[in-house]
This record gives sequence, C-alpha cells and structure tokens, in this order.
Amino acid sequence: MKNLYHDYLPLIKSVATRYKKERVSFEDLIQEGFLGLLEAKERFDSSKKVKFSTYAFYWIKKK
Repeated sequence: MKNLYHDYLPLIKSVATRYKKERVSFEDLIQEGFLGLLEAKERFDSSKKVKFSTYAFYWIKKK
C-alpha cells in the first residue's frame, strides 16, 4: 500500500493542484486523491486495454 501511495503521489498532487483555489486545504485534497486511488485499485480490470495510471486519474479526479 505504501508503494502505491508513493508511486502515484505525483499524479495525486497534479490533480490536487488544479483544485487548490477551492476552500479545501491541499492536504485534504491529497487525502481525497488517495481515496480515489484506492477506489481505482479495487475497480481496476487488467483485462481491459487501459493503463492503470489512466484509470486512476479518473478516480482521483472524481473524488
């Protein structure tokens, strides 16, 4: 789990930066992004022809 977080932290930060102007702290945005990453991990189907990072990006943004 720790590796997943560290491997995708730059992606989470890039998404969180887009929403920095909101009234939510950056740390909270990072935390929500990580929850989105966990959701992506649970729902990812490797038989589909999509990369995990692309799929994770969707769920990070959705959170």
